[in-house]
Amino acid sequence: MVQKPDLTPGLGEVLIKNTAVGISRLDSITRKQLLKGALSKDEIILGYEGVGTVMEVGKDVSGIKASDKVAYFSPSACACASHCVVNHINVVAIPDGDLIAPVQMTGNSSLAIWMSRWPK
Repeated sequence: MVQKPDLTPGLGEVLIKNTAVGISRLDSITRKQLLKGALSKDEIILGYEGVGTVMEVGKDVSGIKASDKVAYFSPSACACASHCVVNHINVVAIPDGDLIAPVQMTGNSSLAIWMSRWPK
């Protein structure tokens, strides 16, 4: 296991404690590259999407606060880690009592949720 030294969210970022991870086609491709030796296992954390609890928010983050349950997509992949720092534009709050949102987190679902945050 590799420890990341600083998980403090910066400008526009959110620190999330992961509770579940979605494994997508992109994870499968990354894993194949790891097995071929094309990537270093010390540099890769699988999981581009997940759900969890917000632990801390950085400056200029609105609509998301500490203790919110959230779903997210992270282009930098970190959902298989215990905690993840994600840009807030890739995070959406899960309404209280909504048990279906975490189950539906797959590549296309997370993208649809993420895109639903933007005005038409």
